Amino acid sequence: MMLELPALLRAAGIPVSEEDRAVKVHLAVTNDYGDDPLDVFHEGDFPSWQQEQTAKNFECDQVIALISLGDQRWLFAGVYASRSHKAHPSKRGHFLYDLKELPGQKELIGRIVVRWDRNRARSSYRWLDSMGPIVVESYNSAEIQFEKFPGWDRPWSLRWSDLKTIEAHSIGDWINPLSYVKGVYLITDQCDDDCRGQQYVGIASGTKGIWGRWLDYAATGHGGNKKLRALLRKQGSDHAKNFLYTVLSPAPITASVPELAEREQHWMHVLGSKANGLNS
Repeated sequence: MMLELPALLRAAGIPVSEEDRAVKVHLAVTNDYGDDPLDVFHEGDFPSWQQEQTAKNFECDQVIALISLGDQRWLFAGVYASRSHKAHPSKRGHFLYDLKELPGQKELIGRIVVRWDRNRARSSYRWLDSMGPIVVESYNSAEIQFEKFPGWDRPWSLRWSDLKTIEAHSIGDWINPLSYVKGVYLITDQCDDDCRGQQYVGIASGTKGIWGRWLDYAATGHGGNKKLRALLRKQGSDHAKNFLYTVLSPAPITASVPELAEREQHWMHVLGSKANGLNS
């Protein structure tokens, strides 16, 4: 027998309305600004992100939020009471909704995966009573986990949103290995504009290792670097979401600044990041 999401929520004590045209389902997918709702969720910002809408999408009593996982699978992100809305103070045509998370969902949000075939439906906002079965596929005792650190002998990279997620959730599996080494790192711009492919080579020489340095980027996007700051000033702070981070040359936490600087110069020369990239 299939277990449907509304039945599971009601059985868990979440008062999902059974009235017609009372509950809307928000099928959260990457928007026109490039925001991936799964990244936003991992960063802990999904409720506030969802509140801003480009139309009056939540004219209803309740909102059930589902985040796309691909392949017709969706992550449950909460049930909210839609209490009121107002025009956005600075974005013409946008609205801010007062959405209140219903109590009792702590053990459910981010842990239920459902299956619902969107087929060719374009709208991301559907009345619950028009959707048919939203079947529960799985329940995890912990939130959907971030991928594990693969080690230093395998290639890997992190997006700017990944840095925010690791910080927000204190993911030790990444923080610890990145904190115990210094080294040379690379930032690559992966945008779709003319600046795509530009690179910045830097060194992490502080006592908190590479992770300590990357926290600066998580906070500001530019980390205090001159050309990166100028790029974000020109393109907007959200441009940092296009940055990809990796480590070119890890070094012991005891490595000296001159040693690291020598490695940095080598990689700047090899990659041409000073003449044609983002190094000054």
